[in-house]
Amino acid sequence: TWDAFHFLIIFCNHNPGAGLEIYVLRDTLTNCKDYTLKDFIGVLSECDLLHEAKLSNPQKPDFKLWGNNIHFRGLDDEEKTEGYPSDILFFNELLEIKKRSFNGLKMRCRKLIIADWNPKLTNHWAFDMESNPDCFFTHTTYKNNKHLQQSIVKEIEGYEPTEENIRNK
Repeated sequence: TWDAFHFLIIFCNHNPGAGLEIYVLRDTLTNCKDYTLKDFIGVLSECDLLHEAKLSNPQKPDFKLWGNNIHFRGLDDEEKTEGYPSDILFFNELLEIKKRSFNGLKMRCRKLIIADWNPKLTNHWAFDMESNPDCFFTHTTYKNNKHLQQSIVKEIEGYEPTEENIRNK
């Protein structure tokens, strides 16, 4: 998620005043605000850019960043889901999003789609896209995340079936 936000910030910085329409999407607006938006603010803070991003409408967060628009939305309002013409879509936690919602937004996207997810499923429609020639898949784990708190690392590694973890049940 943080890497996607770093990319979006750099993209906005390299396209000042372009009026790009960027949508950051999650299954519900509540999840988008409680988790995804907090990560975005964390990245802005880490990059010392909170002063650059102008927030409007906290109920449905919109940011202006170097003349580009970043909208945070939930996909729980299906009537409005397909109505977002966009330049870039970022689907946070794609495995929680319905294929119908994804497809409705995909056809209105002009430039790029980014998606991320945690590996909690092995069979999902998103994995079918990996064979598309216009898709690029990467695989990272918590070990690549230098921002992850040590308590979370310990929790994740507690699930690993090492001899010590098995002994500790």
